[in-house]
Amino acid sequence: LGPLREAPQDLYPRHQGATNPQIPLGIRGEALARVLFENPLGKYPLPEGTPQPANNLSYFRDALNAWLKKLEIAEVGIKVHRPAQYGYSLMVDGRPLRSLGTGVSQVLPVIALCLLAQEGGLIILEEPELHLNPSIQQRLANFFLEISKSGRQIIAETHSEYLITRLRVLAALNPEDSEQ
Repeated sequence: LGPLREAPQDLYPRHQGATNPQIPLGIRGEALARVLFENPLGKYPLPEGTPQPANNLSYFRDALNAWLKKLEIAEVGIKVHRPAQYGYSLMVDGRPLRSLGTGVSQVLPVIALCLLAQEGGLIILEEPELHLNPSIQQRLANFFLEISKSGRQIIAETHSEYLITRLRVLAALNPEDSEQ
């Protein structure tokens, strides 16, 4: 996922073509609204303390909303609508994505891509922390650790001392996590 992700919009265009399984959201996260609308059922890592479904399968939007709440980005979660077949409208906590600031629109594809990756998969991110305040950058480090514990590998290029310092603190507090 590239460093400059899709800017927040009131209406995201419908993508007619098939998605590439290696980059399901596109290089800039341009297919996020479509994937949210399709809401695939799968085995997504959920935050600790979230009730696990009996068959370990959950809907993508439910998993994403659980993480948005855990990361304190949203209180209720994200919803997507397709008004009159023109495109997709994203709402976070009942507000258009455009009204929440750039940081939320930039981190949504990062979180979504991590959830969509298959176990054993590799996730490559450029500057996942862009436009986020320091406290959310630190919580993003916690998220990355949990994703890596779920069997997914992450390579992230970052300039965030908050992200790196938080990962170092987590490794110092839990030496068994240092390999992750």
